[in-house]
Amino acid sequence: MTASVSGLIGKLKTLRYALYLEGEKIRFKYAGEGEPPENVKALLEALREHKGEAIAYLKKAMPRPSCGPDGDIVIPFGSDSRYHWWMGGQSVKNTIEEIKGAVNA
Repeated sequence: MTASVSGLIGKLKTLRYALYLEGEKIRFKYAGEGEPPENVKALLEALREHKGEAIAYLKKAMPRPSCGPDGDIVIPFGSDSRYHWWMGGQSVKNTIEEIKGAVNA
């Protein structure tokens, strides 16, 4: 992992951009007021040049589904979209089995 990828993502977050993954696609959304800064185009282009590294970095930083203290499954909105059953992701049953497998490993 190059420092440039984490630096680019850090700069984009500083400029009020939210980055997230949809499968193997990097999505971003501007959360600031007014028009996005001019220098953002260069940052996004640099991020595209390191797409594979950026995807790996974002996957590592993603929250994972877990079981809450009461035993209920918790699937964060920021988790990998494959867990989002409400958007066509894998079934809740498969996610629970995956979580239990990770705990027992």
